[in-house]
Amino acid sequence: MKKRICIPLSLLSLGYYLWLGVHNHFRLSVLPFWLLLSLLLLFIAFWDRLPLIRNTPRILVAAVKGCLAAGLAFFLVVEGMVLWGMAQTAPENLDYVVVLGAGLNGRRPSHTLELRLERALVCLEDNPDAKVLVTGGLNASASVTEAFAMENWLLEKGVTSERILTEDASTTTAENMQFSLPILLKDTDAGELSVGIVTSDFHVFRSLCLASRAAKEDAGPDTEIHLYGIAADFPAASLPHYMVREFFTVCVDTLRGNMALYTGP
Repeated sequence: MKKRICIPLSLLSLGYYLWLGVHNHFRLSVLPFWLLLSLLLLFIAFWDRLPLIRNTPRILVAAVKGCLAAGLAFFLVVEGMVLWGMAQTAPENLDYVVVLGAGLNGRRPSHTLELRLERALVCLEDNPDAKVLVTGGLNASASVTEAFAMENWLLEKGVTSERILTEDASTTTAENMQFSLPILLKDTDAGELSVGIVTSDFHVFRSLCLASRAAKEDAGPDTEIHLYGIAADFPAASLPHYMVREFFTVCVDTLRGNMALYTGP
């Protein structure tokens, strides 16, 4: 029974690794995870036949199994939070819509970033009094900042320049949040703000946690910021990989102290 489950899953993981690798020139971050997972599943399938395992004390084998089970449980908890983020929505009457950057193709938004901008455009239509903040700096392969390309895209779609704010210094999601909220606070003298954060669906949970940490640091005692996640579409074929990658980035940002648990608006 164990082999019937583990061997097909191992082959599926290997096939996914090769498919992702070919389509991304084997330069995708966290790509080796799928190869390692394939090998781990094969190891589990033939666990009982390995001489080393047969000669290992049962208590040590039990400890290894316990560690694997605990690691899997932790992984599933984090992925559950990621799934929760994918289902988030925002109310009407938002004050601001923040769009997180996601790379460029030359001077134009990448496909992922365009999906985020399309979702933001719908939010702006639903919230005619809201302003939009585009956030993202210059990466090594681009000649313009993400914020500049995003602003031009929105202008082409008919959004007036008076509704667009820009943050063009950030290079990570944590910096997106750290640099964006002070701009919003400077733009208004209201004591209460409702802010929708537009990003790819798998990315919503971490973005809200990062924004929560930034809000605690930047908002004064007389200012209350209500944060809402707004999930943009993401290509389904690549989604499993990016959900796995999000597990590792959530762990890294937590260890760096960038995150605060999002408890709702």
